[in-house]
Amino acid sequence: MHETRIGSDIDSTKSASIVLLLCIFLGNFGIHRFYVGKIATGILMLFTFGGLGIWYLIDLAFIISNKFTDNKGNIIELAKNPPRFKKIMTVFGVMIIVFYGFWISIITQAILASNQMIEVAKNQLGALQSGDIDKAYGYTSENFRYNTTPENFKEFIKRYRLENNDPTSFSEGEMTIGQGEIKGTLKLNDGTLFFIKYHLTKENKEWKIQDIELKPLGSEEQKNSQ
Repeated sequence: MHETRIGSDIDSTKSASIVLLLCIFLGNFGIHRFYVGKIATGILMLFTFGGLGIWYLIDLAFIISNKFTDNKGNIIELAKNPPRFKKIMTVFGVMIIVFYGFWISIITQAILASNQMIEVAKNQLGALQSGDIDKAYGYTSENFRYNTTPENFKEFIKRYRLENNDPTSFSEGEMTIGQGEIKGTLKLNDGTLFFIKYHLTKENKEWKIQDIELKPLGSEEQKNSQ
């Protein structure tokens, strides 16, 4: 006697275990969707890196709770008694909040640190513009002052005429724990251009200049910078 089922979903012929494993390890690339025949959404998932991870987690929740279907609408049945979808989504929701909260915090701290380093460099250049070399020297670290006396610093400033600097543009910044660097183009009043790089370090919760690198830009480089 044949069993007839009506009013319920038909199970997919695709392996639920394979779908789950593909989603766990390659879900951000939409490979599990390619496997069940959902090519269009698989491609979309591939190019959005799993909807920045959110779509991936939603698919994973659907698979675990037996709500994920193949391209024909058939259920991918992973377990006979799956956990409630609402409970799974609550757990994944907390995971998403923690994950993105962590990265937003890291990015925010990096931006703030970069801005603080740029401010220190510009404050030093501003002090040089006003002729206050002692104040400019005060923005340097203990290690800088150990290796470079005030007289050496004044000689360096005079040699490169840094007291004649125009506002400097910093285009790049990098940071590790307690260390950082910023790069930019330094322009003097007479139009001379330098590539400038500041290495900075954290001392007593403040950024201090560890060393300064200067490289004169050639005429062709100057044209490109302008």
